Amino acid sequence: MKYGCAKSTIYHDFATKPVWQPLVLEVKNALLTIVNRHEQLYRKAALTYMQAENNAQKIAAISLLKTINLDAFEMLQSTGQIVKVPEKVKADITKRQVIIHMWA
Repeated sequence: MKYGCAKSTIYHDFATKPVWQPLVLEVKNALLTIVNRHEQLYRKAALTYMQAENNAQKIAAISLLKTINLDAFEMLQSTGQIVKVPEKVKADITKRQVIIHMWA
């Protein structure tokens, strides 16, 4: 039991690989597409912020950047790409260090 399962399970997975492997790749490609779209939205929102002519436009762009980041974070967390999240982040500028407390 080198891999934590019976040898028959490994043989069965290998035998049925043509069935499940395309499904795994389809999900992976869908995830990459979604991440790419989030990156495009983020770039456009950042450009909007930089080109904003007044404070209301800048605040709206910052709010959109925050929403895009939160959406991407929640998506990556729900798919298991991000396992742990920081419980508390403490930055000390005088010592030039950042302390991140992780959930147990």
